[in-house]
Amino acid sequence: MPIAIRRVFDLAQPLYDECPAYPGDPQVRLRVAKTIEADGFALETLFLSSHSGTHVDAPSHLLHLDRGAITDFRPDHFIGPCVVADLRHKRDDDEIGPDDLEPWRDLLAPGDILLLATGWPRFRGEDADRWMNHSPYLTREGAEWICARGVKGVGIDHFTIGTTLAEFDRPPHETLLRRRIWIAEDLLIPDELLAERRKWLYVGLPLKLHGASGAPVRPVVLDVED
Repeated sequence: MPIAIRRVFDLAQPLYDECPAYPGDPQVRLRVAKTIEADGFALETLFLSSHSGTHVDAPSHLLHLDRGAITDFRPDHFIGPCVVADLRHKRDDDEIGPDDLEPWRDLLAPGDILLLATGWPRFRGEDADRWMNHSPYLTREGAEWICARGVKGVGIDHFTIGTTLAEFDRPPHETLLRRRIWIAEDLLIPDELLAERRKWLYVGLPLKLHGASGAPVRPVVLDVED
């Protein structure tokens, strides 16, 4: 039986030469290698890290775990019902804890995917310091709340689910990854997904980088007819 898809929402940030990256990470390099005029065909070279742009963190990103690489997850692990938490009221350096997530408790079921929408991408090109260093961030307690819901993946519209301060960045990462909950970062969550309090269908298969700690991804959310 065919699936009726009403709308498709693209959640990926564009990759381009020297696009924003986590401090200290390799810069993306996208260069023209061949042109139609000179070579008869066009071709580009691409240099990036496994965590450049919109990407997925696997457990081996921070933890020494058996079967913790991105390719240790089946493709279906990156597909499923998703709930979008509207956290756009959060301000600079605000914590995202259990109380902030409670309004979405009844929508979430084991095996779902939770997306955290802070609205921070609006600062990506216009206020680099605010975008990079002062985003709202998930706390360890918030991560524990998410683990207790039994979700299989979490996404956020910032390049890290924590902060650029290691003492606050590692705890939520480690809490989620230890439970084999993947983390999608640097998402671009459209306002349309926040206008309706409901479930959507998330599809976000990362590149099949064998044994890697993460991989770039172009996730989409589908509005599927019931």
